[in-house]
Amino acid sequence: MLFISNGVSATFDGVISGSGALIKSGSGSLMLNGVNLYTGNTTISSGTLGGNGTVSGSISVNSTIAPGTNGVGNLSTGSNNWNSGGIYLCEINGTNATASDQMIISGALNVQATAGSPFTIKNSSWTRHRSATISAAASSV
Repeated sequence: MLFISNGVSATFDGVISGSGALIKSGSGSLMLNGVNLYTGNTTISSGTLGGNGTVSGSISVNSTIAPGTNGVGNLSTGSNNWNSGGIYLCEINGTNATASDQMIISGALNVQATAGSPFTIKNSSWTRHRSATISAAASSV
């Protein structure tokens, strides 16, 4: 079993292999960019797991999963369980679908959420197909 539990953010371009599991905890992010062959489950307990790589086993998301590394990317995985309180963080480009983050899930996607504890899908960057103007009036309290 491999525990990543510090608050440091790191990128790993190599390959993790074997029969063990990976548990990501701690406030930092772990970006996996290699074709990882380990067969155990991956659990994101806290912090962020992302990258432009492959995680061959299943993933349980209790915190944040974010495809890409410092920009748009693809993260390929086995089955996913997106649990209450978790977040899928992505970049969306409305003018070019291939320039948007993608989760490539080979298996089931199970979303577990309640009204009091939802699973959230957030976009960190949005490019619209058409131009728009957003304005707001200033106010004071």
